[in-house]
Amino acid sequence: MILSPGFRWLLIRLAVLLPLVVTSPSVLAQSQECPTVNCDCRALVKSGWVELCLKSEQVVKNACIANGGKPNKYCGLHGPSASPVALQSVFPAYELERDSDLLDGMKRRVVIMLWSVRNDMDIVKEKLEEKSYKEAFQILTLIEANIDRVFKTQRQLTGSWDAYGEDKKVRDAWRGYAEELGEIVMLFDEYSSILWSRYQNASDDAEKKATRILSFRFMRAVGELIEQEAFAIGELRRNSTSAKRWRAAALNAEQLEQREKLTTNNIKRAMYYRYQAAARWNRASYHWLAAKNEKFSLSDHNQARALLGLPSISLDKEKLQQNELIAPTEPEASNEVPEVAKTNDQAGLPDEESSSLEENETAIADSAAEPGPAEEQLVGLDAADDGELGGENQAKPDNKPPKIKRIKK
Repeated sequence: MILSPGFRWLLIRLAVLLPLVVTSPSVLAQSQECPTVNCDCRALVKSGWVELCLKSEQVVKNACIANGGKPNKYCGLHGPSASPVALQSVFPAYELERDSDLLDGMKRRVVIMLWSVRNDMDIVKEKLEEKSYKEAFQILTLIEANIDRVFKTQRQLTGSWDAYGEDKKVRDAWRGYAEELGEIVMLFDEYSSILWSRYQNASDDAEKKATRILSFRFMRAVGELIEQEAFAIGELRRNSTSAKRWRAAALNAEQLEQREKLTTNNIKRAMYYRYQAAARWNRASYHWLAAKNEKFSLSDHNQARALLGLPSISLDKEKLQQNELIAPTEPEASNEVPEVAKTNDQAGLPDEESSSLEENETAIADSAAEPGPAEEQLVGLDAADDGELGGENQAKPDNKPPKIKRIKK
């Protein structure tokens, strides 16, 4: 039987609307109470993994509902568009460029910004050799802003090309971007190691503090850059390679936690690094699953579980159905319900010695060098710790790429 176009359209509409009709009011109410919680479980494809992810997501949603509609737990097992997750990279919404003639100019901007990052890193190297730590810190702050800016521009460029059906340009752009970031990661990692060595050998208190802060700042930048590199490789559908880079990012966060404990031993900060490592192991797990390597996917997911004190799960189908994936709990050091994260920027912690910035160039303020509110508030720091944190005008994070419709030329 041949269906008329009008009847086919009606069937499609019914297929979309029917699930909404049969969904219970309680389920709809829960989804509406905490719409920002979405662990993107359907992206995991395999039924057993989707079920585990959905159980984890339900724990996060229940905690969100109990907290007045504000998320206070991270997703555990998750897909690429999940939120909230303890990743460092920001995925803000962007507008498609409707004028295809302007896209080549956007491509040039990406190239120029990446060149600028490399050029500024040469200046940072000079400042570090001169031990002009304050100036090195200021330049590094600009570099980090450029890294965020170029990543957003790259996503806008490739998203727009994708909308025009320019698949080859999309692949070439992500391939070049990933290669460039890989080289920049090595530079950042080198400087981080140099600064950590200086910190360990410094006898002057001011130099010791400055090199510690800068070393951590470089290490966190390395983690963010590897996240973006892994994302770019994932866009090329090279899932096994992407998973390996997410593994590298996870190990970066684990090392940050260890060094935090060796230095200032800020428990909440160390716990955030642990959550971040777990999120990156879980993202590696997602890409192994996409590469049809369920053994490695399970191994990396269990790495995340181990970090959070959760028991390992088995690939055995019966055991897989019996196990419940439990979302990360709040750190033992903090019993209060954390305030919701409002932004993913690097606003920072309270100043330790703000006045010393003007008195001594090596005494860099910790407020600009430590994790920001999006990272800290979900692990127990609230806005009362710093009057500048948690402002009402701060943008909420958006980790979901926009839905794209093909544009006709």
